[in-house]
Amino acid sequence: MSTEPVESTEPVKRAGERKSFGPVTFVVVALCWLAAISEGYDAAIFGVSVPSLLKDPAWGLTPKSVGLVGSLGVIGMAVGAIGSGALTDILGRRKMLIGCVAVFSIFTGLSAFAPSVELFSLLRLVAGVGLGGVIPTAAALAGEYAPTRVRNRVLMLVFMGYPFGGLLGAQIGKSLVVEWGWRPLYAAAFLPFVIIVPLALQYLPESIAFLQSKGRHHEAERIATRWGVDLSEIERHDVATSHSAPADSSKLAAFRTMFSRRYVFITVCFGATCFVALFSNWSIATWLPQLMRQAGYDLAAALSFSVWQHVGAIIGTLVLAVLADKMGSKPVICAAFLTAAACIALLAVHLPSGAHYLIVALSGAAGTSIPGLLIAYASRLYPVDVSATAIGWSMGMGRVGGITAPIVLGLVVAGTAPGSPWTLLVIAIPGLIGAAVILFMPPKPSAIKTQLAKTPQSEPDRV
Repeated sequence: MSTEPVESTEPVKRAGERKSFGPVTFVVVALCWLAAISEGYDAAIFGVSVPSLLKDPAWGLTPKSVGLVGSLGVIGMAVGAIGSGALTDILGRRKMLIGCVAVFSIFTGLSAFAPSVELFSLLRLVAGVGLGGVIPTAAALAGEYAPTRVRNRVLMLVFMGYPFGGLLGAQIGKSLVVEWGWRPLYAAAFLPFVIIVPLALQYLPESIAFLQSKGRHHEAERIATRWGVDLSEIERHDVATSHSAPADSSKLAAFRTMFSRRYVFITVCFGATCFVALFSNWSIATWLPQLMRQAGYDLAAALSFSVWQHVGAIIGTLVLAVLADKMGSKPVICAAFLTAAACIALLAVHLPSGAHYLIVALSGAAGTSIPGLLIAYASRLYPVDVSATAIGWSMGMGRVGGITAPIVLGLVVAGTAPGSPWTLLVIAIPGLIGAAVILFMPPKPSAIKTQLAKTPQSEPDRV
């Protein structure tokens, strides 16, 4: 579910890039933000519903089977994130975004009426495919229509829609699940299809960059006329060259660079840290309410932990990004790993409920921010023509961690006594591993350059 940004030392002009803020920018950003909120809601409700699913007498689910269902949803998201890029080049960003919202909304809503766990699992898998394409497509479309001077803030707003949606899902789940069980929580997911999809069909414009790359200039002009966009504000150039995916030879060259003697160490380190970060995050997202239920909290109180976790995620995403800009990525990421691990471990200690809520919020603030910080860090350590491939590799390893997390935790929950601290330690230990790995990472690009200066230039790199 994440974008793979590329950080460049020179600004890249893009077709469709606006220089001023107008009505079209407001409409595009608002619809993309609503789509991100809907995705956050959908991604959060499975963990909120786990305690109720395990108590459903009709299905007789076990922690192992619940873990498998959770992993199927993450697998779908990985497929959607990977496939959305290729399909966007064919269908366009507008159709892709609307299609993704429709898919996850319809199939999650249908999950509320699933008569069997097998059909429920299949619906979660397909819904995950839709979920995986929302954020990358929404961010790309909003970024294109945002004026250059506020683009970073616009993208931050779109990305923040995801934790806001998670908070919404946790809060609504707390109200619905306690009284009505898990099914109404999934039925509410029909709302994006009923509300957002019609609005997007009516008002969301297609990417001007996409239209120009396909030679559909008349359609681009119609969009400009409808929304009062001055085409003189639009930078025109060969968008087919600037937006197309790298050629296979370029990708191969990027992989050779990533695994050359110069970069293989940081490549492995980034893959490992993304793996453990997403492993911990998806473990918490899937199992936190149930673990707190086993720790002795009633259902309403256990679901409140998910609410506080998302509150922390919203605050942490903003605060840690600022700290990373001021202090550097390495110390902030290391501190975030250690903080998240310590907070998760502390949940095994008997403390007042208020202290546990605060600890969960700190865990959410630290842990949820780590993947984004790692992406920003990687984009600065690799050459510009390699960074996109390197980030894709790292996030691919992260998806593997996210896929394995629900299953592994399901096995641990099934194999330990209710309330056992070992389950929480399984979630916390990867954070310690991530902190240890990040300590060996170069603190800044100059550290790599210094090492390279000591390497004889006549000696070739080896893959």
